[in-house]
Amino acid sequence: MDGGALSVDFVNTLRDRWSDVPRETLPTSRSMIGWMQSAGVAVSSSADADYSTALALRGALEALFEHRASAAEIALINDLSRDAPRATLVGAGTDITAKIDAPASFRGALGQIAADAVTLATNGLLPRVTVCHHERCGLLFVDTSRGRRRQWCSMQRCGNRAKVARFQERHR
Repeated sequence: MDGGALSVDFVNTLRDRWSDVPRETLPTSRSMIGWMQSAGVAVSSSADADYSTALALRGALEALFEHRASAAEIALINDLSRDAPRATLVGAGTDITAKIDAPASFRGALGQIAADAVTLATNGLLPRVTVCHHERCGLLFVDTSRGRRRQWCSMQRCGNRAKVARFQERHR
């Protein structure tokens, strides 16, 4: 799922948050590093992986997006965002791209995720992070629709489920 921002996608790695027993999709530091690499986060190795800090960051980001973050959770996000690797511009003319300066440590990779959340807040998009309306989903996404009326994390997944349920209800 694409939540529309790296930090939102990171929070979405904890599935079924609505249930009594949420489903962890990143049960180890190795699986977390694999997710980071597939998400385009520069991380060099798992040697310094601090899994508990990563889980704490994910919890703090979830609280931030649900507008219930404590001062300690905000402090954790800010602290980690300072460790994000610097991005620099490379190229000239019409061929300019941004690149991360160097492979990041695990803490630096967490910093990149935390910095993404700070950027959401800076750009005024924090209020646009919302929860999918499907009762069994709970994934977060950044609503960038023009009227801010998007309801589903994905039209192919939850939106289709809702349409099918409405259709079946009408034809009973």
